[in-house]
Amino acid sequence: MRPGKCVACEVPGVELSGRVNLHGNGTRARPILGPAALGEEPKVDEVLTRRYECQRCGAVMVVGPRGLVPGYLYSAMAIGVALLLWGAMRRQDAEVRAAISVQQIAGASRPERWSTLARWARAAASGRIWATIELDPSGPPRELAERVSRILCARAGPGTSEAERIWSASGHAR
Repeated sequence: MRPGKCVACEVPGVELSGRVNLHGNGTRARPILGPAALGEEPKVDEVLTRRYECQRCGAVMVVGPRGLVPGYLYSAMAIGVALLLWGAMRRQDAEVRAAISVQQIAGASRPERWSTLARWARAAASGRIWATIELDPSGPPRELAERVSRILCARAGPGTSEAERIWSASGHAR
């Protein structure tokens, strides 16, 4: 799907006159890690993204399916559920890694830790994963993870388990 406007110069993707300002510029395969659906085993998958080039300023935009996070290999849904398990549900790092990570081998220096969780918590709190969430990222990472997961959970609405609500909200949040 062609973007509505250029992210750099904000020219419309297609003008009312029909002139196309954002030209398709090929597809690219992009890896995505984590479970494909809630409760499934983590895996390495590949999705196709499409590039668009702005004819006015030359900026290139990449468009892909919901749940892709620029700069992250894991899906937004996998990150959201990981933050719920680690932050709100207080699960151990190894248990969260088993549910989310495709790489089950832990580092030799601290095999009980998965330092990615703290990085994700700080990034999510500062709006780098979901731009609509912005908290003070200076708190303890586990508390940040809990706060982020509570915000995502509230956005999904009532009716299902916390994990299902997080999965849904994570993929739709921007």
